[in-house]
Amino acid sequence: MEREYLPSCWEDDQRMNYLFSAFRENRESNQNDWDTKMSFWSSCIETFCKQCRTTVLDSNEITRKFERNGVFPMGMDNVLKEMVRSGKLLLKEDFITNVEGSWLGWGASMIVARPARWAFNSVVKGNKTIPPGTYIHQSTLQDMTDKVLARQYSSSCDDHNNVIKRTVLESSMEDICADETTSHLVLLNLRRLNKVVLATLPDGTEVVKFSSSRTEAVSPLTETEIGIFRLQRTVSSLEEQLRKISVEIQEYEQQARLHIRSGMKTSAKNTLRKKKLSQQRLERREATLSTLQELLDKIRAAGTDRMIIEAYKAGSSALKGTLKENDLSPEAIDDTMSDVQEVMEMCNEINDAMVQGNQTVDDTINADLDLDESALEAELDALMNSTSTSEPSRVKGRTANPLAGFPSVPTTPPGMAAKESPKKEMVTG
Repeated sequence: MEREYLPSCWEDDQRMNYLFSAFRENRESNQNDWDTKMSFWSSCIETFCKQCRTTVLDSNEITRKFERNGVFPMGMDNVLKEMVRSGKLLLKEDFITNVEGSWLGWGASMIVARPARWAFNSVVKGNKTIPPGTYIHQSTLQDMTDKVLARQYSSSCDDHNNVIKRTVLESSMEDICADETTSHLVLLNLRRLNKVVLATLPDGTEVVKFSSSRTEAVSPLTETEIGIFRLQRTVSSLEEQLRKISVEIQEYEQQARLHIRSGMKTSAKNTLRKKKLSQQRLERREATLSTLQELLDKIRAAGTDRMIIEAYKAGSSALKGTLKENDLSPEAIDDTMSDVQEVMEMCNEINDAMVQGNQTVDDTINADLDLDESALEAELDALMNSTSTSEPSRVKGRTANPLAGFPSVPTTPPGMAAKESPKKEMVTG
């Protein structure tokens, strides 16, 4: 198998000889040298896990994965110890024992007999040898967990598809996890994050229930969900039976044709009888399947109806709260409109008072000046009449000869007089 996880500088002898050399006794003596090697090998280990689709590292085997021309990296023990210290690696036994509930018994089969704390204690105490044991690369484990969750939530269209048979789930994870141990660890990590629960049905079937969404914790498996899971499993079984019966009917028909061509009418008749029985069985299975699918549709519809009712309730409650916060009610509206009407009436009264007041002021001024209103109106009419009669005559007189006062139009082209005058002077001279 080609080692696709190797870095691009793997064929650079000078570079790799430096990286394969041992670490210094302590980081303080040359921090740049220490950090360069540590960063390089930590990245190599992470790439190895992702390319090989595994989250499990054997401390005794990981060095051999980076063998080059018969030479092994000399500082891998320092790299592993630093990755454990920084939390990038975690003993598999420690991880499994931290998962509570029924998963502990299921995951305990992956624990080796060696005490879980021995290897870790040897690390923290500064043991120079590679700590023995199996480790989990935590960032790779989390990446795989995120992929499984993303696939589940993208394929699950409602809450009734979140219960899955464990073997079916693990089969669907084969393109994410390359080995069974990694698949188990991903499920354990999902349980640790409260995204799944494991349950065993009375018939011994192990099922995994996912949370409804990324933001919610998973709830315990209910009897209703178990019933829906069994119903879905029955539907799947019936669909597989229908497929097989359909193939069986086609085969009987082909056999009957062959018997007829061979002149074996009795055999052909028996084959057609079998075909007829298979068709009857197919019809019964189809009727049963139709009934079960109708039940599932009603269950899904009930869930949708529940969501709609909850949305209505939430909307109604929000609207009530908004009306209350803004002090909106029929009584408040009536009071406000009454106030508006009262203010408008007051404005009308003010306008009327101002008009009447202006009239009173005008009458008072006229009385003080001893002015006759009818005489003023007659003088105004006379002035208007005199203005209207004099204006047309003035306009008419102006338009009768609009060029009056201007010089006459010349009869010669412009410039001719100026040219002829010199000639006349030369002749007379």
